[in-house]
Amino acid sequence: MDQLKLHEIKNIFRFLKKEGDTKVSFSNKKKDELLQLMKDHNLYEIYLEKTDRMNKQQNEIKQINEEKQKNLDDFNSINQSIVEEEETDDSIDEDKFIYFENKMIVYGDYPEIEDQLNEIEDNEKKKEFLQQILGINPKDYKFGNSMQFSTKRGSSHYIIGKDGELIYCTDSDFGDGALVIPIEITKYTNNAQECFDFLDDYPNIDIIYLRHDDKFVKQNLDGNILEKWNWIIYYDVRQKRINIELPNGNSNDFKLNTKVSEIVSYFQNSEKEKIKIIMNIDYLTSDLNDMSIEDFEPLLPSVWTVKKMGHLQNENKCSINYSYTGPLEQKDDFIEYIKKIYDFENNKNQTNKTFEYEVKSF
Repeated sequence: MDQLKLHEIKNIFRFLKKEGDTKVSFSNKKKDELLQLMKDHNLYEIYLEKTDRMNKQQNEIKQINEEKQKNLDDFNSINQSIVEEEETDDSIDEDKFIYFENKMIVYGDYPEIEDQLNEIEDNEKKKEFLQQILGINPKDYKFGNSMQFSTKRGSSHYIIGKDGELIYCTDSDFGDGALVIPIEITKYTNNAQECFDFLDDYPNIDIIYLRHDDKFVKQNLDGNILEKWNWIIYYDVRQKRINIELPNGNSNDFKLNTKVSEIVSYFQNSEKEKIKIIMNIDYLTSDLNDMSIEDFEPLLPSVWTVKKMGHLQNENKCSINYSYTGPLEQKDDFIEYIKKIYDFENNKNQTNKTFEYEVKSF
């Protein structure tokens, strides 16, 4: 302990103060004073004990996460619907795309101007009206540039379309004032991020529709989406999830880096007969080594959903219920799957099982 440098000692005090083990003001104290305080109150021993316990916990969580991922991969390898890989020409005809910058050429509170604008039907007359009343440079009135007639987020936002039409970019389906970039604009680019910078520009953009071959889609979904599937794709900037809608109207959102084969499997299984599986787990909080029950929850296959039905606690004794819903044909495999991670933990100590569970299907 005496070999510690001053900044190392202060870091220890910061850690202990954060953990609530000391309230000592240490910033203006000298090394000798701090060392004496540590000796008087056994602070160094407390620090070593806590960091050792935290490191063990982190290693335990890492081991559990690796086991959960292995279990999921094994389950998917058995139950994943096979998606036939089609020979596709992945080359893109860049000539069909248009490079544009989404420049804001009008921004302010102009409700009267917007009302007058919407009474004009002809696109060319709309252009002349705006240039005359707001002094817009004719060179700026071009495809991809934006106008916003309200300073409220996303309200009254328009983008100039390919043929000079004004496309309204607010959609109440996504919330009041949500700014939605439509496919009528992004279908002309395979790099919407370059045009709109919807990652760094958050929270100005809420939703952006994307082509199946957009670079963002290809980088964040593992596999190829075929044009002939006619998927409607949008990225939810706030939730950081990609939504897919099929031509039949069936839709769902997926986390980034989901495999395309898993998305296809989800939709294939979504119309199959379902089964409900209830899992009840009893455990002692003292057996979890400062972890939570959520750390042990299995990773969920894409075609299954889960709800927590109840979590009861009486001092150290706890009971929790999970309700899983998924394809009937996967029933037996799924029951074995959700038991694995709890069996894995139980097998570490045969004499004292961490979890007692019961599984029923309906």
